[in-house]
Amino acid sequence: MDNKAYEQYRKANPEVNTPLSTYEDVDLLDGNFTQTEMLICGVFLVLAIYATYKIFTKKKNNKNDESTSSSEREQ
Repeated sequence: MDNKAYEQYRKANPEVNTPLSTYEDVDLLDGNFTQTEMLICGVFLVLAIYATYKIFTKKKNNKNDESTSSSEREQ
């Protein structure tokens, strides 16, 4: 870019990358939850607890099945 084309470009298109310190701090959680947000969080919590329960009961069942099948083999 010759003939000061870059300077002309910068004048026509001012820089938009301003430092973050010029903006207000953004708070993702403003502390005010609506009923819908609390319901969604509750549903996800219940699903997470249920999934954890199913994982642990499945592992217990697999251990019980292995012990009964090994005792059947011995006979």
